[in-house]
Amino acid sequence: MLSCPPSCGRLRAGSSFLCQDCLRVEAFSPAKRNKVLRDHGDKRETMASHVSEVWRKLGRHQAQFIPSLVGPFQEMALVPQRTIRNDFIPMFFDMVGNAASRPNLTQHTYTHTHIHIHTYIHTYIHTYIHTYIHTYIHTYIHTYIHTYINT
Repeated sequence: MLSCPPSCGRLRAGSSFLCQDCLRVEAFSPAKRNKVLRDHGDKRETMASHVSEVWRKLGRHQAQFIPSLVGPFQEMALVPQRTIRNDFIPMFFDMVGNAASRPNLTQHTYTHTHIHIHTYIHTYIHTYIHTYIHTYIHTYIHTYIHTYINT
């Protein structure tokens, strides 16, 4: 098994690109977000489709890359952009299923994959709950202020 062939390097570079904070258009002000999306589009979507294409082209060779790419795929699955998540969450779980079905899966690879799955699920649930609670509290406070204080 190769340590990191060119395809692996492309996938890792794609992950690094996708996960940059400076590309998180959802964190921009509405005016800046609209201008960036209108003028340039969301470059993360372009990179996500490139990474997805490279991963699909690996076909039966995907299993060779699983140990070194579980973390980067997890990070890409957590990008807070719906279309990217919709693409990468199934790919991440496909990767995990691929690893579990390998007859020569070493204990180290299994443990490494299991740790990433656990971290992914914990992070995803934490992010979802935090976002939900934050939104709920923000809406409640805004409604309370608007209803009782501003009237």
